[in-house]
Amino acid sequence: MRRARSEFRPLLLAAWLGVAGCAPGATGKAGPAPDEWSRVRVAHVIDGDTLVAERDDGTRTRVRLLGIDTPELGRDGEADEPWAREARDLARRLVEEREVTLLRDPRVRDRDDYGRLLRHVRLPEGRLLEEELLRAGYAEVYERARFERKALFRRLERQARTAGIGIWSASGEKGRGRE
Repeated sequence: MRRARSEFRPLLLAAWLGVAGCAPGATGKAGPAPDEWSRVRVAHVIDGDTLVAERDDGTRTRVRLLGIDTPELGRDGEADEPWAREARDLARRLVEEREVTLLRDPRVRDRDDYGRLLRHVRLPEGRLLEEELLRAGYAEVYERARFERKALFRRLERQARTAGIGIWSASGEKGRGRE
């Protein structure tokens, strides 16, 4: 059954107020509230695009890398997708047990449907983990998401695809069927 437009107006107003920072508990200051998850230690890398971040107080949360998708590791007896272990291993080498900076994107909600923080991960050297995974050919751009660095990520994916590396190689899942 269709609802009248007037029934949605209070919901739209509430959503707008929340986005505008006027929701209950907002600081009233200009700009976004400080992110309590900005400086963290990576306690564990789960797979190529998911990790566990830990704050100084010992609180942990899962973080989903923003804007990319890596091959899935097999679960419940299923086989890994091609290049899944390589993606995870590269992420481990670059961030596990290291201090990193988690970066919010103003176009993206704070958490995904699974409760994971959605963030870019800046390495101590200043590079983004997502960029390194794309350069190595272990990730593709997550096209359904809108985010600020999408043009750069697409360019890095195109370079890996042209070079035929990782998932874009003849043995990679995405590279299968290429000439």
